Parts: sequence; structure tokens; C-alpha cells
Amino acid sequence: MKGIQQQALVRGLSVMIIFAGEGDAAVQAKAIQTVIERSVMGILLVAIDLDPANETLLESANIPFLFISMTLKNSEFPFISSNDFDIGYQATKYLINKGHRKIGFIATDLHSFIGNLRYEGYRDAMRDNQLEFNEDWVRHGHFTYSDGVSAMKHYGKDTELTAMIASSDLAGIGILNQAMSYGMKVPDRLAILVVDGTYLCDIVRPKLTSLTQSFFEMGAKGMDMLVSESFKDFYSMYTPIKITERESV
Repeated sequence: MKGIQQQALVRGLSVMIIFAGEGDAAVQAKAIQTVIERSVMGILLVAIDLDPANETLLESANIPFLFISMTLKNSEFPFISSNDFDIGYQATKYLINKGHRKIGFIATDLHSFIGNLRYEGYRDAMRDNQLEFNEDWVRHGHFTYSDGVSAMKHYGKDTELTAMIASSDLAGIGILNQAMSYGMKVPDRLAILVVDGTYLCDIVRPKLTSLTQSFFEMGAKGMDMLVSESFKDFYSMYTPIKITERESV
């Protein structure tokens, strides 16, 4: 949101923020209808997994729109996002290069398109390095703190895993807190790598090493592109990801 707001300010534009639900088709439809009625000049859909039932409504508005931080399946809708397959692959490869062979993949929504892409990246990285791939090392979730806690409780203090990839900073904090309650030392006994890399990584101890996404750049580029004269020729783009080393690996 900071990138969006900054570029809107530079251009003398106002930003209206409307909650569009978390996968709730009815809430999404109401939000889209609201912005249509407000006669906005453009719509940025941030981290919205749009229900197929609402695609026609969005298109019928004849208002430029762009998805931010969301890769879309079988859709020609434009987006700016991280490459979610690469997120799973690069996170796993980093831990493998650090010597880990038994790596958990925690709290990702495997029913979502982006969740599946990240899972495929994780799976392929394990296979490409001729490592054992165990489905029990994968725990479904919704990127939440409680997902991280419950995953760590599932594995317990005697887990064979030596590293875990958390789907979000919050899920990683859940893993961290539960592991520490077991007396497990991070990263000596268990390494934790989180996906996102927000300020949350720096306010816990040990600080969380992250696969960092370029959220500010997504927002800034999205705002710039949405109001650009060349928007009609824009399709989609990926923003850079990187490993930010802190203290948990």
C-alpha cells in the first residue's frame, strides 16, 4: 500500500481503500460494485483471489484494472507480482545450500493457485537435488500465525526436520514461538525461513531470515502503470525476490 499511496500523492491522486473479502464472492462483488458507482479512474486489486463469478462484473465496468501481488491462473487479466514458483524453489534451494536435507513447507494454502505454484517450486527443488520428498513435511494452512503454531505442534520437539519454510512472516513467528517453547534452539536445532520479509522479521528474536518480496515496488509500479497511456499494451510482470539473511538460518 505504501508504494501505491506514494505514487498517487506524486500524481495528485486520491486512493480509496475497500475491503474485498478473503475469497468471499459476495463481498468481492459488493466491493467491485461500490468502486463502479464511485466512478473511479482505475482499480488496483491487492492480493485478491478473484472468484470467477466476479470476472464478468469487473470487465463490464470498463474501468482499467490491475492485480497486485497475485498471480492469476488461466486469465488474461494483467498483474504485477512475485513469481510464486520461484519463491518456493529459491527458498528451498537456499536451505539446501546451507546443508539442510529434511525441509518442511508450512502454512501455504494448497487450494489456491499461488499456493500450488510455491509448493511445486519446493517439490521441484527437492527433486532436482535428489533429496527425499515426504508429503508429511507439507502442512496446509492460510498464512496465519496459528497455522505456524499448529504445524510445530504437529511435528513436535523431536521432529526429523532441520528446517522449515513458512508461508508468511506471521506463520514463521508461530513456528518460532512454539519451537522455543519446546526448548529448541533456532537456528541450531531448527532453521526457519519465512516468505514476505516485512518489518515483523526484525522485531522477533532471533530475527527471521526471509525470502523477501518487493511489495513497495509492486504497488508503485502498479499505480504508475494503471494511469499510464501505455496501460492498454501492458500485460503482466514479475518483481524481484531476494534472500534477506538475518539470524534464523
